[in-house]
Amino acid sequence: MSKQEIEALRRAQAALETSRNRYLDLYEQAPAGYLILDEHGLIQDANLAAATLLGTRRDALPGQSFRNRVALADQRRYEQHWQSVAASGGPEVCEVRLVSEDAAPRWAQIETNRADLPGPGPSLRRMVISDITRRKQADAEQAEADRRHHQLQKADSLGRMAGAIAHRFNSLLGAVMGNLELALEDGLRDEGSRVFLTEALEAARRAADISGLMLTYLGQTPVPYDPLELVDFVRQGLPSLRTGLRRGQTLDAVLPDARLVVCANADQLQEVLGQLVTNAVEASGERPGAIRLELSRVAPTAIPTAHRFPVEWQPQEPSYVRLEVRDNGGGIAAPDLNQVFDPFFSRKLTGRGLGLSVVLGIVQAHRGAVTVASEPGRGSVFTLYLPEANAGQTPPPPAPEAKSPAHPGGPG
Repeated sequence: MSKQEIEALRRAQAALETSRNRYLDLYEQAPAGYLILDEHGLIQDANLAAATLLGTRRDALPGQSFRNRVALADQRRYEQHWQSVAASGGPEVCEVRLVSEDAAPRWAQIETNRADLPGPGPSLRRMVISDITRRKQADAEQAEADRRHHQLQKADSLGRMAGAIAHRFNSLLGAVMGNLELALEDGLRDEGSRVFLTEALEAARRAADISGLMLTYLGQTPVPYDPLELVDFVRQGLPSLRTGLRRGQTLDAVLPDARLVVCANADQLQEVLGQLVTNAVEASGERPGAIRLELSRVAPTAIPTAHRFPVEWQPQEPSYVRLEVRDNGGGIAAPDLNQVFDPFFSRKLTGRGLGLSVVLGIVQAHRGAVTVASEPGRGSVFTLYLPEANAGQTPPPPAPEAKSPAHPGGPG
């Protein structure tokens, strides 16, 4: 080989080495993760970004199964992705959560295709991993914002309708009841007619009660508010609450030694307790078990935001009294959690009639909030948060006179 040929070969080898180093630098410093896997899904090679996404050292990855790095809930999706690559050769794309040893799971988009080398040899797969955790979080936040906006729109519409119906209904019932009472006072001689009129008057009164509940749901029932010590209040009400339990059911109360005082209307809070316990009894059905009622004091920052009603409510006071009612019933499906406080919403027994709607209206009138947490088959937890009274706190303002429809905070 001539000197010129040797020099040309040397330059070609140097250029090849430079190109190789440039490629390796790009490979190692790339923002996306790159993996080479065999046909069984075992990692053969990985760059630094892939090791970072998987939360481990790069030299610890070869020989590991990538499937073991996929969150358990997403492994079925990953298996389908892997089978699609085997069938089509790729590229195939899917989104999964990756678990690591040193961090919370991360959302990743993986794109996989076959990368077989020419000639005989093992079948390989090339995988590109992109961290999409921030995008997923942004999507979730946007979905939550859209849900809250929808809830507010629904609450406003529902409030307008309910208020208009309740006020018009009250006016008509007032005329019906007045005329029925006048007819009875006239001293009808026909006993049959008196019976009919008496039954009609009783039905009108029951209808008026329903209209009153609608106004309570809207927070338009003016009532007095006074300091009320909840621990003694709940303790004294337990015998009455237990009378509605079914065979095999118990009502256990966890009450603190400390005093917990709120500015409240005792009759309305008794109605709230009765409705929540009744709801728990019905949700439990015929199954035996304990309904648990618990009181405690919480800071505003400890009040959860998930499934909290009214939707726009924000804590304003330095501390709150937390009243929790927990049952062991059949639970509530996730799509229904935002509807359980709607008037007359029904899924079997939960949220039937106006019970939970009235609870929300009363809690809202007390400047508080209510949350619901539940899973099918694991029972439900309804939790009230009422501002704790202090020396400088004034009671909630009286509800407006029932003259025109209001714009309530509304249920979920």
